[in-house]
This record gives sequence, C-alpha cells and structure tokens, in this order.
Amino acid sequence: MKHASISVADATRKILFKMFSISKYEKYIFILIFAAGFALIESTVVVYLREIYFPEGFNFPLKFFKPSIYIIEIIREFATILVIATVAHLSGINFYSRLGYFLISFGVWDIFYYIWLKLFLNWPQDLLTWDVLFLIPITWIGPVLAPILCSILMIAIGVFIIELQNRNYPVKFKIFEWILLLVGSFTIFVTFIYDYASLIIKNDLLTRLYEIRYNSEIQEIFLNFIPSRFNWEFFILGLIILILATVSFIFNSLKHKQD
Repeated sequence: MKHASISVADATRKILFKMFSISKYEKYIFILIFAAGFALIESTVVVYLREIYFPEGFNFPLKFFKPSIYIIEIIREFATILVIATVAHLSGINFYSRLGYFLISFGVWDIFYYIWLKLFLNWPQDLLTWDVLFLIPITWIGPVLAPILCSILMIAIGVFIIELQNRNYPVKFKIFEWILLLVGSFTIFVTFIYDYASLIIKNDLLTRLYEIRYNSEIQEIFLNFIPSRFNWEFFILGLIILILATVSFIFNSLKHKQD
C-alpha cells in the first residue's frame, strides 16, 4: 500500500507539473502581455501629464516642469527599468536568458507605449514626430522612428539569445562582441542626447544645472529650444555596429555547436 500511495503521489505530482508548467512559447506570450500592459500604464501617465502641461497638444518647445514633478518623472523612469529588469530576472534561468527577456520586454514595452498613445491621443502624427525619450542622465530626444528601430533590434537580439539557448547552443558574447555592443549603444545614446548636451556645453551650464529650478535665464535656454535635424547617419552607424555584434554572436554560437 505504501508503494502504491507513493506511485499515486508521484503520478499526481507529474500531472500537476505538466498542467502548470510554462513552455518557452507560453513564456513569450506572458512577456508580451506584461510588456503591453505595462506600456498601457505608462502611456496613461503621459496622457495625464499632457492634459496638464500640453492641453493644446504636445510639441516643442517644451514647457517647464516644476522641479518636484521633474524628479518624480526621473524616479518613474528608474522604476520602469527596475520593473522590467525584475520580470526578466524571474523569467530567465541565467544571465543570458535574463538579458534576452529584458531586451524583449523593453522592446515590446516601448513599441506598445507608442501604440497606446496613438490610440488615446492620435499621437504621434507620424514616425518622424519628435519626442522626449528619456530623462536620465539628461534629456534624450529624437523622432519616434528611432526608438522603435532600437526596440525592434532589441527584440530580435533577445529572441536570438533565448532560442539559441533553448536549442542548447553555447550562448556567450565574446569580448570584442561586448565592445561592439557598447560602442554601438553609446553611439546611439550620444545621438539621442546630442542636442541637449550641446545646449549645456555651449552655454557653459555643466556646473550650473542645479540653478534651473529658480534661474529663469537658464530655463529660457531650454524652453526656447526646437529640434531641427536628427543625426540619422550617426544613429544608423550605431545600429549597424549593434547588428554586426549580433551577427558575430549568432555565427559563433552556431559554429561552436557544430564542432
């Protein structure tokens, strides 16, 4: 009777495990649901902010946010990264799978963020509409198409990492591939912050930014700024470097599996 009860218990455990286990494709679905849902939350916050600060419609030049609101926005952005990183950590089983799920989650979140804004506000007007992308460490700006292209590439890299690992290929970026990833990412980062960094440097504000909360002259420098041209050449260069790193990573993974 004891062996029979153990067998029944083992069988029940196996059945329950099979019922509640999540396949790799189901995990993709849950990641997609999370990212799209989280983007919905983020976009509703932006809807409220634009109703308060840009009731006539969002556009450059920007309006001045109270320092307290600006700090809250920075905290919100940091929390966004933290939440996505936490979900990726729980979804993966090692560093590379967690990196893959982070890239997928972030990319899907960013794309759906603009999808929801389009549905709620009929904004952006087109993919070349300028937007404020990020505030850490300084303001990032660029046409909506730019972050969407980055998100598509992030999703692709993340899927390659997960799928190669699921198929038991060795998944590990070589040192020169990490260097390419860092160089490509930094190139794109510079492209996004270039305009506001130039304002800071040209007006010798690097050590005076803390004054922006009360210095109207410094506020005017930023409030009068209207972006005119995005450096697509530099941005595309960054994308190409990232793609080269990804292709090298995929090739090396496939090659080592064959050896």
